[in-house]
Amino acid sequence: MFLLFCGGVLLWIVYGLFLGDIPVIMTNVATFILAFPILVLKLKYK
Repeated sequence: MFLLFCGGVLLWIVYGLFLGDIPVIMTNVATFILAFPILVLKLKYK
């Protein structure tokens, strides 16, 4: 489930890049920076 969340955040980053919308890009980059280590640790210690 968390993998889907991270994938969705990545898609929002791509969408923000297509629109050139800096607030959308920065918000989702910040979210991904915080979520990705959680995903890595979750998969590592599963």
